[in-house]
Amino acid sequence: MDRLPLNELLTHLDSKEQAFFTALDVQLEKIDKFYADREKEMMARTKLLHEQLDELADHKKLVQ
Repeated sequence: MDRLPLNELLTHLDSKEQAFFTALDVQLEKIDKFYADREKEMMARTKLLHEQLDELADHKKLVQ
């Protein structure tokens, strides 16, 4: 069975099925955005932690 893109598939469905798949697609977009936002937050936090580790290493060199 060939796989159709969603926009083509919707043309073959009745109105209730179209509404269902459209609602699923909206929810999937929300999920995708949520995880993309979390990824950006974690990347920023990781960068900050690396900077703090570098500062700590520099401080350790000065103390020794």
